[in-house]
Amino acid sequence: MLLLLGLSFLTVQTEAQETSIRLDGAWKVIAGSAGASNDALLPMFNDSAWSSISVPSYWDESEMLRGFTGLVLYRKRFFVPTSAASKPLYLLLGKLNGADEAYLNGVLIGKTGTVAQPENGDLRLYAIPDSLVRAGETNVLAVRVFSNDLGGGIYAGVGNEKKTIGIFTKTAMRQALNQPATPAPDTITTLIRKTVEAMDNMLSRQQIEAYTSLISESYFNNGTNYAEQKLYAQSVMRSLIGAEFSYRDFRVYHISPVVAVADYDTEIWQQGKLVYVAHDERFFRLENGRWLEIGNQSRCFEMDVRSRAMSGRVSVKIYLPPSFQSSPRKTYPVVYLLHPQGGTNAIWSEIELQALLDSLVATKRIVEMAVVMPDENGSLYVNGRSGKKNFETFFLDELPDAVEPDYRLVQRREARAVSGIAWGGAAALSLALSSEKGRRLFGAASASMAELDRTFTRPEIDSLDKGFWAMRDVRGRVNLLPSDSLKYIDVQLLIGKGDEYRKSNEALLRLLRQKKVRANLRLREGKHEYDFWTKYLADLFIFHSDVFKQNAARLKKERATSMLSR
Repeated sequence: MLLLLGLSFLTVQTEAQETSIRLDGAWKVIAGSAGASNDALLPMFNDSAWSSISVPSYWDESEMLRGFTGLVLYRKRFFVPTSAASKPLYLLLGKLNGADEAYLNGVLIGKTGTVAQPENGDLRLYAIPDSLVRAGETNVLAVRVFSNDLGGGIYAGVGNEKKTIGIFTKTAMRQALNQPATPAPDTITTLIRKTVEAMDNMLSRQQIEAYTSLISESYFNNGTNYAEQKLYAQSVMRSLIGAEFSYRDFRVYHISPVVAVADYDTEIWQQGKLVYVAHDERFFRLENGRWLEIGNQSRCFEMDVRSRAMSGRVSVKIYLPPSFQSSPRKTYPVVYLLHPQGGTNAIWSEIELQALLDSLVATKRIVEMAVVMPDENGSLYVNGRSGKKNFETFFLDELPDAVEPDYRLVQRREARAVSGIAWGGAAALSLALSSEKGRRLFGAASASMAELDRTFTRPEIDSLDKGFWAMRDVRGRVNLLPSDSLKYIDVQLLIGKGDEYRKSNEALLRLLRQKKVRANLRLREGKHEYDFWTKYLADLFIFHSDVFKQNAARLKKERATSMLSR
């Protein structure tokens, strides 16, 4: 009875045979080397002397963890109802800054990132092995989180208030994620499962034509069309010779009467060995009596770019304009967009950037353009002293080659721009103006609330060298450049009248104008805050659209003049 009273704050629902166990709220935590103890992962471990914090939240929001970086171990006791027995369950842990390892009843169920290569901002979602769940009993979840970021920890959940984390059956989890969650009838689920099984078997048997016969010609998945998907399938077939596939918790949900999504986990076995495990979400449409794969039809998506300069993968979000799929020969200008420091590129989904851009295109306030949004990935947008995180090299040398050919982006300075918010804005200006490579790449740069003259102390970046950040001051670097080297770029600064960085932005404007740069500063009511930059975000894209149009008109005129002179 006392145990049940102690767990009364948990929310457990079993509607329609689904299970939702809410885990947001108070967790026990301990920071430092004590979190490395394997004994502390076990259910019987006594954590009564540990401190409590509210989860999800940033470490800096807790008095105990304010200013802390390093290892924190979280523990949570919770009751699993008997109705959850034998049901596939999932841990929806929320978003983390750092690397994590999640243990249920002392056994590792999933991990993301490493100390050397953290994964900031990713949603942690782990399938729970059925054998680990103790239905009708108290269970213990222990999560190790390592972060070098002051904004570390399990900082956000899902839902309207971004507070929901927990353990769910699949349909309940999709509801929490605001994904299609209306189960399809068993007849449709069976048909789509048979289609998936047939397609996978065709891959293992090298039957490319049979495989593509089950793909709609209107297939489009994260920028990949039907022809490209066929080429991709051909490229992976050889590695799948003789493979056998098994599926866990295969569910199908209706999006509309003729469109459905299959959600399941795949295991691939070769020669009796498990070689691949992944979560799959595949979309199908009923066409001429058959369920054909159509892709997610998404124009705004996330991809990983492998980077030598960054010593691993970098998350990059891509926005493609409305005509991308219907106009396969059309090319587009591109804006590279840098997020504020302290968060990740997940912010662009959270503020619904796609809806903003689509609206600006529909009302003809901007030309169609692509937007590329890399994650800062703990680099502060600079080349660090350690040599492990060289964002400048990644951004200038690797990223354009990784994305521009695949998405039909115009590979000319006149059609390429960079923009950013706060520290991302300062970085955008520095990347475009400070180096010869940046000045060759970009024809325009903009920034909202640019944090000019800001300094940091980050041992993993600057090795505590006080001169490191002074050498990266954009005003100092621009001041050394001859005016002639800056003649091909347009610059816009956007700042609030009450912003503490207003004076440094105005000083940069004066310097740019002395250098004969086409630069302007837009002063608006407001302070250095989220509400300011989200309110005026459209202004940045309108500026870049105007520059793209001006550059296109100038190039057209130059070509016409050149032809007449021949």
